[in-house]
Amino acid sequence: MRSLHLITSPARRGAETFAVELAAELRRTGDEAQVVALTGTDDPTAHDVYVLGASRRSPSLVTALRSSARRADLVVAHGSSTLEACAIALAWTSTPFMYRTIGDPSYWVTTRARQIALGFLHRTAARHVALWQGAADQLVDRYRLSHDRIDVIPNAVPSHRWPLATEGERVAARAELGVEDGRPCFAFVGALSPEKDVAAVLEVARALPEAVVLIAGSGPENLRLESEAARIDPRRIRFLGSVTDPRPVYAAADLLLLPSLSEGMPGVVIEAGLVGTATVASAVGAVPEMIHHGRNGFLVAPRDHEAFIETVAAALPTARSAGQEAAADFDERFTMSAVAQAWHASLSRAH
Repeated sequence: MRSLHLITSPARRGAETFAVELAAELRRTGDEAQVVALTGTDDPTAHDVYVLGASRRSPSLVTALRSSARRADLVVAHGSSTLEACAIALAWTSTPFMYRTIGDPSYWVTTRARQIALGFLHRTAARHVALWQGAADQLVDRYRLSHDRIDVIPNAVPSHRWPLATEGERVAARAELGVEDGRPCFAFVGALSPEKDVAAVLEVARALPEAVVLIAGSGPENLRLESEAARIDPRRIRFLGSVTDPRPVYAAADLLLLPSLSEGMPGVVIEAGLVGTATVASAVGAVPEMIHHGRNGFLVAPRDHEAFIETVAAALPTARSAGQEAAADFDERFTMSAVAQAWHASLSRAH
């Protein structure tokens, strides 16, 4: 099988990183798989993939995508604007495409007109991949898709990149990141965008004055969050920017914090869990299917900052044992080797 995987840009975000890692797994098991991006990025940590065009709306991008698709049996569109790009570029061609829905359909579709437009685009795809059954059900309800055209395959990461951290590695990571012995350490890894509600992470730092908070990522909320952190305590709230390898951040942290208003099946929860760091997360999207409260992580209702702070404080004494549970559980459910067979079957059905 020759598959072409289309991402929005080479930036190291969830859908983009998954596509790169899935293609590597498919190549490892004997398939041909290539990743291309619609447009470029100025992110210095970006993935090294071929960029099709300078603008998502340019006619040359459509031509470039059609040309690349001719050399593939199937195109896999990974979230965001790749659905529209494939629907336009691959119309009246012999190359089918499948679409991987990465988020929560109930959060992003806010108007009836938007729902109708997205429904039309979704129905141009040969098949769909949803990350959890609830998302698949929403695709059926909102866009009139058929259940038999949707495969449910969870998010996954390559296990070799996220081995369980030893105690020595944790000590070294804390020293590297300037986290003093004995201080609680919390981490946020992801885009600094409104739906991530990173303000709740800063409220944790305000309420727990002994804690160090590591924030790895960038986005439109950067300046606002840094300004608020300066009012709380800039010595304890450290903005690391985009990082190529967040493993030391996970290893240094007692808990990963993810107070999002919307999520699909966040890869950062899987990565941190495999390293042995449990997550305190909002119960949105597929997160309740990943985290069993009090066992391999901790759940809180979204938008409730007070409850989020209380849960973080209460989770600290059992954080390490919850991290060990997460490592064992996620290794069975959310690694590339665990989902590879399902992806091979889905690609074959789409083709």
